[in-house]
Amino acid sequence: MPFNKLLPAVQAGKVDIAMSGITATAEREALVTFAQPYMISGQAILVRSEDIGSFAQPQIIYYMKTTIGVERGSIAETIAQRMCQAATVVPYDSIASATKALRSGSVRCVLGDAPVVWRKGAKYEARGLTTIPRLLTRERLAWAVRKGDTQMLNSANAAIRQWQGDGSLHAILSEFMPRYQVLSQMAR
Repeated sequence: MPFNKLLPAVQAGKVDIAMSGITATAEREALVTFAQPYMISGQAILVRSEDIGSFAQPQIIYYMKTTIGVERGSIAETIAQRMCQAATVVPYDSIASATKALRSGSVRCVLGDAPVVWRKGAKYEARGLTTIPRLLTRERLAWAVRKGDTQMLNSANAAIRQWQGDGSLHAILSEFMPRYQVLSQMAR
């Protein structure tokens, strides 16, 4: 399911819970209820290796005249549209499509959730892509449930507490996110 369809699917009762690196924001909290955050993350920037010097300070993206690839419906799209006034923001259906556009030169960088962007950076490092090693933002990632579904919310929160307590959450995040240790240190 495309990312921009997740919260509407939760609202409509098509799915019980959305678990996809969703940033808990006030705007989204008007649509769904978020479980307790399972991690603190942020937005990261993926660039071609030869461009890393232009993005040494990630906040420079707010002032650059550049092209930014983002996933449609994501917080990255919202941030880029609101904060990067000199840039052209190009929405894609997925981070994979945005990354392909970066590799082909259609965009100069990709902005997205740090865990996803870091995974893409690790995957394409040998092909000339790299992730800027500093977060642009600091955000809470959480699972989303339908408003009023206290049973699902309580179950989600209980699972997160259990996994935090027994180390399972750390193990899962470390397994599926390259450089999770670095990210967790950066987000503190």
